Amino acid sequence: MGPDHGESAIFGRLDRGATRGCRGGCGPRDTMGGPPRRRVRFMTAEPQDPLVVRHVTDRLMRAHPALDEVLVRQATQTAYEELKYARVRAYLPVLMERRARDLLALHEGD
Repeated sequence: MGPDHGESAIFGRLDRGATRGCRGGCGPRDTMGGPPRRRVRFMTAEPQDPLVVRHVTDRLMRAHPALDEVLVRQATQTAYEELKYARVRAYLPVLMERRARDLLALHEGD
């Protein structure tokens, strides 16, 4: 294979061709050719979050019937507060339950 073949040649051509004919702001790089700019997105709580909190609380209350209901709710709410701005929302219930279980494990011996 010659120098024009392979991944680096393809990607090199794409990089060089991406800026041709553009007048500022055409690609992810700034006008000075620096590193790619990061897009800043602000994560907010989703409308279904209260349902997720309630669902996780119910599961934990069934798993730990000896614990006080208020304590389980507080652990779940604390877990939610720590994770509510997570980028990947699909894992929020699982991560919340794991974190709340860790918090409840501290009080289970009492």
